[in-house]
Amino acid sequence: MKANDKMEEIMNAALYLFSTKGYLKTSMTEIADSVNLTKGGIYHYLSKKEDALIMIHERMTNAFVTAFRESSSAAGNPKEKLASWIRVHAMLVKDYQPHIKIFFTELDYLKNSKYYQGITAKRDEIFNLLYETIKEGRRQKLFREDIHPRILTFLIMGMMNWFYQWYRPDGPRSIENIIEDVQNLVFEGVLSHRS
Repeated sequence: MKANDKMEEIMNAALYLFSTKGYLKTSMTEIADSVNLTKGGIYHYLSKKEDALIMIHERMTNAFVTAFRESSSAAGNPKEKLASWIRVHAMLVKDYQPHIKIFFTELDYLKNSKYYQGITAKRDEIFNLLYETIKEGRRQKLFREDIHPRILTFLIMGMMNWFYQWYRPDGPRSIENIIEDVQNLVFEGVLSHRS
């Protein structure tokens, strides 16, 4: 097996263990056992357990930032950008559900890491892309002016970020149906009565 393939196997094992047991309750030995490595062999790939947590966070935040940047530059007016932002967020949650769970439950364990600031900067960029869309929609009189744009952004982010808790790929509603439901709900609350 190539080193890259083994590393991917290790990352998948860590992802599963961290998302089901938690970061603190997972040992390097358990990760090693999951991929048929000795306790010493795992250290050929990871110098410490924190390395796997950092890689999981970076993989997810990089995917999110790239997708949101592309979506934001491709969409047209703020209403289209908001619809695209919701779609992108839902699809990313579908694809990165365990990563997101780990992000929200285990990020604090990286506070003393040199990578923490970079990871949180990407999180903040995602928030700001939505915030700028909401502000632009207000300037164009497409979105409500009676709710502060930062509050609207937090409300939409909170709703979308909680998606990882309840979304089930085999649930009664398809991802497309859910995206449509969320877009309808958000637009009902965000759009100006004049738009």
